[in-house]
Amino acid sequence: MRECDETEKGVYVAYIDKGNETFDVSLSVNATLGVTDAGCDCSDNSDFCVHKLALLLHLAKQKM
Repeated sequence: MRECDETEKGVYVAYIDKGNETFDVSLSVNATLGVTDAGCDCSDNSDFCVHKLALLLHLAKQKM
């Protein structure tokens, strides 16, 4: 993870490098509801790709 910013309360944007590729990842997190929205520009069509998971784990570690 090269960069992670909270662009507004509960909305996080990160840039995750994998080899020569960079993926733009975003998560919206609500303390009560959990993750309410997530996005990534990788080609993985699953609901939660490894890049979203990496950002979520990064955020969880920051809260500990």
